[in-house]
Amino acid sequence: FDAAAAALRSGGWLVATVEHAADGQAADHGYTPDLTGRYLHDETWLAARLAASGFDQIVIEPLSVRREGGRPVPGLVVVARAPMASSVAPWEG
Repeated sequence: FDAAAAALRSGGWLVATVEHAADGQAADHGYTPDLTGRYLHDETWLAARLAASGFDQIVIEPLSVRREGGRPVPGLVVVARAPMASSVAPWEG
């Protein structure tokens, strides 16, 4: 998230989907590998890491990220705004 915050323009948006870990499933690290080889993510961990990287206006909502074996795969859509640059314009500073 630090790299994404640094790469985005001031106020730019990060939008991503991730697979959602069931309660307690990713408690140790905030994410855990699934049997499919994909990672499952904890919603609270995601929000904390985004905030620690300077993102604001963080919205994390549940959704089905795809269907696998005819069943919906639970996931999260993550939307967060990158840190805003200082309000002083380069020609003013």
